[in-house]
Amino acid sequence: LKNDWAFKRLLGVEENKPILQDFIECVLDLSLEKIAGLELLDKELKKEQKENWAGILDIQVRLKDGTLIDVEIQGIWSDLFVERSFAYLNKMYASELKAGKPFSPSRRCIAINLIGKGYDINNDLHSIASFMDHKTHKVITNAIEMHFLNLEKAGDLPIQKGNTKEECLINWMKFINANKKGERSMIATTSPVLELLNEKIEEIIRSPEEQRLFESRMKMRSDILGGLEAKFNEGMRQGIEKGIEKGIEKGIEKGIEKGIEKGRAEGIEKGAYVKAIETARNCLDLKIPLETIVQITGLKKEEIERL
Repeated sequence: LKNDWAFKRLLGVEENKPILQDFIECVLDLSLEKIAGLELLDKELKKEQKENWAGILDIQVRLKDGTLIDVEIQGIWSDLFVERSFAYLNKMYASELKAGKPFSPSRRCIAINLIGKGYDINNDLHSIASFMDHKTHKVITNAIEMHFLNLEKAGDLPIQKGNTKEECLINWMKFINANKKGERSMIATTSPVLELLNEKIEEIIRSPEEQRLFESRMKMRSDILGGLEAKFNEGMRQGIEKGIEKGIEKGIEKGIEKGIEKGRAEGIEKGAYVKAIETARNCLDLKIPLETIVQITGLKKEEIERL
């Protein structure tokens, strides 16, 4: 169910609305009366003008009191996901505003975001975010509300009895997060709704057409990931090659610099030695004592004797 196609196919269709209602009831802690009869809406967020931004939701529903809910499944956490979810909610909220009609305090837009891996805002199983005053921590408006469900954390918890809404939500999250048929079947025994959903999953698996669509979706994802990996590896290769190239260039430059520097130093030393020899010869011609020539030239006694 972490595959967004399977998630939408099973929870975003009219025939399975009672299953979706049970899930939303657990997440939002609302009574069944408030959720019953929810309306599945078009997943596309329309744009008013050509240059405006549009979006495609996983599942969008409207409750009887007008509350709009966006349910999104996100396999791997990204910091940009919050921005996207917030943009969706704002667009949903604005779409309900009609000219000449007053703002309604009951109008709400809620996001239920299921995160597969990498959620790092906090370590909670279920987080709720809304507009609040920084000092008093009092909620200013719940017109926009975001829920985050950490599926990875739910995977580490034991299967619950399902006596409370919190326990039911944990089992729901574990069911969505399950990777194996046996694990999913075991969790399904805790709830008639999950048993029904498990049967629906088996129906999809048995349908050749549904299986083909699922495999096509997974292949597309693999191709995308493969392309990204190849691009990353090519970037790494080019980076390494450029690094080596620059390193060689730098090394040659340094070598030349050091060679010139060393050559200059050796040249100075050699020139000084030649001059010292010439001075020693002149001193010898003038019959200056050997010890004095050593002091004048800095040469060794043996070197002067050989002259």
